[in-house]
Amino acid sequence: MHSGIPRRLAKPSLRYLCGFALTAVFAPAAIAAQLDAPPEQRIETATEEIRATLDKIQTIPGAFPAVSAVIVHGDATPLMHVRGTARVGRSGMVDADSQFYIASQTKSFMALLAADLDEKRVLPLDTTLAQIWPGLELPAPGDPAKITMADLLSHQENLKTDTLNFLTAYVRSVPASDYPAMLSRYTQARSAGFRYANIGDLIYGAALETRTGRTWQEWLQTEILRPLKLDRVYSRTSRIPARRQTWNHRWDGQAWLAYPPKPDALMHAAGGLSASSRDMATWMRANLSRRSPTGMPSTRSFERAQRPLAKANLSDGELVCDGYSLGWYSCTYKGQTALMHPGSYPGVVSVTVLVPMPVSRL
Repeated sequence: MHSGIPRRLAKPSLRYLCGFALTAVFAPAAIAAQLDAPPEQRIETATEEIRATLDKIQTIPGAFPAVSAVIVHGDATPLMHVRGTARVGRSGMVDADSQFYIASQTKSFMALLAADLDEKRVLPLDTTLAQIWPGLELPAPGDPAKITMADLLSHQENLKTDTLNFLTAYVRSVPASDYPAMLSRYTQARSAGFRYANIGDLIYGAALETRTGRTWQEWLQTEILRPLKLDRVYSRTSRIPARRQTWNHRWDGQAWLAYPPKPDALMHAAGGLSASSRDMATWMRANLSRRSPTGMPSTRSFERAQRPLAKANLSDGELVCDGYSLGWYSCTYKGQTALMHPGSYPGVVSVTVLVPMPVSRL
């Protein structure tokens, strides 16, 4: 997780987010000549290089006022690097329990929730929009009877909107009861296939509340956060202790400007979570092992959440992300497969990279 990125990186490329993280894990210069060393030694060498590099970068004006970098390997956490100021102009430094807004990484949490609720038949992934809102009308050729929950979460709903995205991110919450009218009036049909956007997760959250009478936040708390023992992942900033809150920051060319955390009304299903570094380590371990400490969600749900459904077609010739599941990009970097999801918002950038299989060269 990263908080406070220079303006030139305010809208980072997929290559920057994923490529930097994978390069740090797989190709640190300090271990290039140590391929015969035991894996644990190579991991230790790599993490020390990353730690030293981040400390050096942070001394550069405009780099970042606060940063969190976490690496897990099995049950170990070889890197828990959390440094900086929680809010420029105020006292207080960040630590492993400080809260960083993780933006669109929320979608990977929603993916596991959706897979879990599918397995429990609370909201099956093959449920259509017409089954949620029988009177829903969409702009042609959009057909509510053909758009499923799986389509929404894998960004294959074939709809687009600027209105819903802007409202929910910057202006106000949109009640679930308003979605039929909003979708009818403010969406447009688009060509078939994958197109990353917030609209799918936003609609899924509203559909879940319409079907069950409970918000996505309530479901996430009871079905995912609590069973995984993620006690410091919050969907409402008003519940975060003030001493734990990290503000967002933007560089104006000479100094950092602090921006208050998102209010509860803007913490939506496509980007509505804050998390501590400690809990992100727990989250990564659970997804890598596909196992919950309490047994729920099930391994089947983890697998379902991570299984590619759409062809993503994102590539720069070196980093290739050619698949997307219910909430994870499937990527390849220098021959190594990985799952990844980034997040960004004014003043904050974050990314999680998971390497599910052993790395022979590490």
